[in-house]
Amino acid sequence: MKFSPALPIVGLLFVGASIASAQDLAHFDANHNEFGVGVSAGYFLPSDTKIQSVLGKDIFKFGLDLGPAPKISDGRFGPSLAALSISNGGQNITVLAGMISYNFPIPELNKNFEPYVKAGLGGAYADYTFNYAGSHYAAKKLLPIAQLKAGIIFDKNYELSLAYDWLGSTDGFNFSGLNISLSYTVFRF
Repeated sequence: MKFSPALPIVGLLFVGASIASAQDLAHFDANHNEFGVGVSAGYFLPSDTKIQSVLGKDIFKFGLDLGPAPKISDGRFGPSLAALSISNGGQNITVLAGMISYNFPIPELNKNFEPYVKAGLGGAYADYTFNYAGSHYAAKKLLPIAQLKAGIIFDKNYELSLAYDWLGSTDGFNFSGLNISLSYTVFRF
């Protein structure tokens, strides 16, 4: 098995983003001063017609999220780490993304219902293997990622979001697309 430096690089991006945002963590109030680990489920709608033909036009997804516990209303930079794996009939794509995002301040409607908008940049480790037009494609690559996301946090642990993720192209394929997700923070530390 050949060693790929991509995974440690994504890890370093996340650690760097965490250190860079350390001053913002001090601003969390008593109910939001921790990191959270959560699960998410939803749909991914790829924008590339080649990816649509390989995996489908709307793909059910399940993911893992790690980052600061939600508290968006006062605006700040923050790191996030997300993992996503999609499989359809032997066609597989796994993405591990590390980003630093800015959460744009939006006034809270009430303590149990927080709308937000955020934009982020970072790197993503993509591991894929699939067949397209009679050819087999398989690679492990590091790609740039940018995200624009809007959502609602309710009851402190639930998040409903709509995001567009732009990932760099590789091998003539573009892994960008629209994500619709419902997330739940399982525990905080």
